[in-house]
Amino acid sequence: MIRTAIRTAIRMTTRRSLLGLVPLLVLSQGCAFDRMAADTMAPVLLRTKDNFNRETVPRFAREAGPGLLVTLDGMVLASPRNVELRLLQAEMNAAFAFGFLEREDPVWATSLYRKARGAAAAALAEEDEDLALAVERGDAARLRALLAEADEDALPALFWWAFARGAEVNLNRGDTSQVAALATVDLVMNWVLGRDERFYNGGPHLYFALRHLALPPSFGGKPQEGLKHFEAVERITGGKLLMARVLRAQYHAPTLAATPAGTSVAQVLEAQKAAWAAYHDPLAAVLAAPDDLWPEQALPNAVAKVRALELLRDPEGHNVITPPGVTNAYKQEPAADGGWGDDDGAWGDSAGPVQDR
Repeated sequence: MIRTAIRTAIRMTTRRSLLGLVPLLVLSQGCAFDRMAADTMAPVLLRTKDNFNRETVPRFAREAGPGLLVTLDGMVLASPRNVELRLLQAEMNAAFAFGFLEREDPVWATSLYRKARGAAAAALAEEDEDLALAVERGDAARLRALLAEADEDALPALFWWAFARGAEVNLNRGDTSQVAALATVDLVMNWVLGRDERFYNGGPHLYFALRHLALPPSFGGKPQEGLKHFEAVERITGGKLLMARVLRAQYHAPTLAATPAGTSVAQVLEAQKAAWAAYHDPLAAVLAAPDDLWPEQALPNAVAKVRALELLRDPEGHNVITPPGVTNAYKQEPAADGGWGDDDGAWGDSAGPVQDR
């Protein structure tokens, strides 16, 4: 009887153990299934991104973008080590923040830049864990040594890390602790520039163009260097990247208006005229560019037109004075609804001159 009881107890214990394993097995299989589904969806999401960039109405993209980013986040949660998904997460978050949020909601934009930076670091860690750690820690000596040995597979992750971190710094450049990070960003983006200057439509050049024109000399800005990088973007894209023209007008024109103390009135007026020409003429040309200039980049170009119109409507707000005797056909008072109504055309499907009221 004792032996029978022992055998019965063993069988019951074994059965309970096996039954206890069932939920774990189901959970494990479920996680594996989710990961497989996310990995399978990666090519679909890449095509979705390409189609998104063909959108011609900025407002549609502005309102649809958050849903797309949330969907992408869910896919990354299911397969966090998928490099394609991580790079897509970095690109989409950084591009959405840059295109739509920097002026509207800087806090949200900063949050998305940090998410993009984290995604890029995660993708980089899959290629080179030591390099990913050095980038995040900002150890210059260690980073230089590892970059010297890095291969081309690390380039996309390094670019998006530097793009997101640099954009975050530029957005928060009043914070000196943020500006201090530029040394690491410059180091990484210089490496990318040296290996593929054409990556992401001349993206490394565009970074340095803004780096040197948006920041003052006290923070390492070099206006003439910035102009050379803008010219490189024009060369690489054939002049089809309208945002580069908008950014050049926004940041270069005010430097032409600056005059030292003691400058004569005539010289001040000449400087104002030079700044106005560098500001108004390129922005007006952006608005006049055909909508099908670059179908694969229709959305970035449409956003550039919206931004060009905003700049033309308020030159004084961007440190450019309309010269005496010049009529600004685009001048308009700010919309009462903050730029989201249909009346002012912000994020709408058209952009054009608005006559003085």
